[in-house]
Amino acid sequence: MDFKPTSSPADVFRLLKDNGVQIVDLKFIDFPGLWQHFSIPVDKLDEDAFENGVGFDGSSIRGWQGIQESDMLVMPDPTTAFIDPFAEAPTCSLICNIVDPISREDYSRDPRNIARKAASYLKSTGIAETAFCTKRLYHSSKESGKKLQKSRINLAWQKGWESPLARHRI
Repeated sequence: MDFKPTSSPADVFRLLKDNGVQIVDLKFIDFPGLWQHFSIPVDKLDEDAFENGVGFDGSSIRGWQGIQESDMLVMPDPTTAFIDPFAEAPTCSLICNIVDPISREDYSRDPRNIARKAASYLKSTGIAETAFCTKRLYHSSKESGKKLQKSRINLAWQKGWESPLARHRI
């Protein structure tokens, strides 16, 4: 399984076919910063999913929508596609943006939307050209954090992945 970056839905479909993918895991982050996801069979992911999104119930996500306005869309970002090396069945993960299905606007509580707006603000004001946003891991002790960082770097090196953790502190 080779890692080949994807930049378009066509690249994603090629990745799915080349790796015999059976499941597509659609992921997003809730406002407190926890990963949320749901999976669909690979044959349910089509060009329309990238253009018009995939519906889900936003009322089940803590702090998002009330039951009366719970319909929301995940919009898969083709640049985030990767084959999950730990899944039992061949699985492709896609990180998604959240969109209101009626207005088609980015959802105000979607952390990816917040990060995009912050990066745009930094660029428009001349403060910075690029912003690097990431979820920060916190641990109860410095020692446990060091152990986790070392084990994650080692895993990345063993898999032949470039590890961003090798250059940054957790």
